[in-house]
Amino acid sequence: MSESKESIVQVAVDDDVVDWFRNEAGDDYRNRMRDALRAHMQARRGRSEESTAAPRINHVALKIADLDVATRFYENVFGFRQVKTGRSRGHISRHLTDGYVDLALMLYDSEDDPEAKLVGPGPAIHHFGVAVADRRAVLDRIRANGGEILSDPDSGTVKFRSPDGTIAEIADPDRYERMKGAAG
Repeated sequence: MSESKESIVQVAVDDDVVDWFRNEAGDDYRNRMRDALRAHMQARRGRSEESTAAPRINHVALKIADLDVATRFYENVFGFRQVKTGRSRGHISRHLTDGYVDLALMLYDSEDDPEAKLVGPGPAIHHFGVAVADRRAVLDRIRANGGEILSDPDSGTVKFRSPDGTIAEIADPDRYERMKGAAG
């Protein structure tokens, strides 16, 4: 972004901060403060780009009993929008978003499906997903820390059970962003 097009951000600054920017001669401190704030903002922008490689929660999956009822509920109550509906491994998944996190509504063909059984009968929070850049390294850390891999490590997403019994999943960092982008 060019300097002439930068957004102007007004910030309330405490007196002790202003005093810190003044030099002993009492020269105008505004340029020094502006430069320091600009450097800080540029550093934060750089960190946010780096953090895309850091693991982060990117979705929550709910095992539901009625796809249409659950969809209407999350659309009408929270304003979530549909992104994609598809079939995968014995269930229909409908993905909704708030613009930041994916909410997957999962309707299983049968309660006897091995993946449905992971959380027991009936509706439940099924799992949460974490976006990771290096799947193999994370799988190794899961195993080394007592986790159990529950699905094919070479599939698009890999489910695992933590030592406390919680089900989670790892996925590529841009998996849900690609879906949001495709939905427009």
